[in-house]
Amino acid sequence: MTMATLKTRLGRAAALGLSAALIGGVSLVAAAPAQAATTDVTVYASQIRPDESTYAGWHQGYADAADRASVTTEGLKLTGESQILNGLDEGAELSVDTLVESINAGELSWTTTADSDPAFFQIALAFGDGKWTTLRPSAPFTGTNNASLSDAWVTSKAIGDIAANSVVSLQALTDALLAEDGAVVNGFGVLTTTGTESTVTGISFNGARYVFLQDSVVAGTVTISGTQAVGSTLTAVPAGWAADVTLSYGWGAVAPHQQNSGDIEGANTSTLVVTADMMGKQIWVAVAGHKDGFADSYTSGFLAAPELPTAAAPVADSADLAAYLEANGSTPASQTSTGLPAGALDPTKSYTANVRFDGADSFVDAYLYSSPISVGTFPVVNGVAQITLSADVLTKLGAGAHTLVVVGQFYGDVSSVSLNVAAVLAATGFDAGVPFGAAVLLLLGGSMLYVRRRRMHA
Repeated sequence: MTMATLKTRLGRAAALGLSAALIGGVSLVAAAPAQAATTDVTVYASQIRPDESTYAGWHQGYADAADRASVTTEGLKLTGESQILNGLDEGAELSVDTLVESINAGELSWTTTADSDPAFFQIALAFGDGKWTTLRPSAPFTGTNNASLSDAWVTSKAIGDIAANSVVSLQALTDALLAEDGAVVNGFGVLTTTGTESTVTGISFNGARYVFLQDSVVAGTVTISGTQAVGSTLTAVPAGWAADVTLSYGWGAVAPHQQNSGDIEGANTSTLVVTADMMGKQIWVAVAGHKDGFADSYTSGFLAAPELPTAAAPVADSADLAAYLEANGSTPASQTSTGLPAGALDPTKSYTANVRFDGADSFVDAYLYSSPISVGTFPVVNGVAQITLSADVLTKLGAGAHTLVVVGQFYGDVSSVSLNVAAVLAATGFDAGVPFGAAVLLLLGGSMLYVRRRRMHA
């Protein structure tokens, strides 16, 4: 089962039923000073390109400086002459008016760790006919810097009457840019200089706060031990998680075809006592792995749900089947992909179709269309349902194309397979699909030919 499917089935909660309080949040965000920013954006180490071969997105702005930037458990670490910029796509640039409004709203700030050298904020702009410049503060300090238009900043290129590398107020710089033709902000980031080392824990810019995390915690697995009986204790058994990863838990019990996650309120430890209202439901546990400076990872485990009686066919006939399959995201797989032979299946024989099933169900119901014929209920083992297609079932089908439809008993996930079945042969050896009148004529014709041959040899 894919993570996307799992999140859908468990209610698309951030941790598959785990609240933000349960997961514990990202420590870098929680520790940061209050900001005017309204959106938190996580930038993972793998999202920062090592060079500026492409400008848009996060990247190292200096050539041959890839080894001078890394993401640690504390944040974005810059060593020596290094700059990490977020280039804005064409059409997504900001006007200088928007930049001024953002600064006045307290939305431009950056924070470094207490043991860091200061880092410079950097704003990249284009203006006029192919001109560009970058703006940076003249004297940043360790800790949190909140930009103001009255602060002293520096421009790397001349803007109107302001010479390159002049130290003037940020107000003067933005005023000069407003006087230029078509000035836009096309990037922002942080910069360090030779001989320094700085760790940036967060950047706020234009209504968003960016934090830097290493890539996800390596996810382990979780299984559930115990039996589904009233009063019994189920235990989540994690495996494969690193010792320094903190695990959080959430449980749920889902009734057949229930569309939400079935979260059990307050069930946030590694054990769960089964109550009467959980009986007949599929019980799941979700685990979130958290480590400071890394993205959280999630996994889940399911207690095998009880087998239910085979349900009625999902649609009454083949006329509605295509719409049903499309609505449930199922494109019929090929016959041979399930291990069945190529060509038309002999309806006098029995076959086993190994149908790939990506849902979370322990049991599936199977049907054959054109008109629905119930094939039965089958277990799902390691993502595969072994569907027995007996001769008794196949002989009920007409010759030609058919569709095997497999539906999960609890969640209703759907898999399907295209089948081709041969005609049933009568005991005489003639095709039973031939109309009766034609068969009579064939028999009579054969008899007359035999009589004529007898007369010719008489």
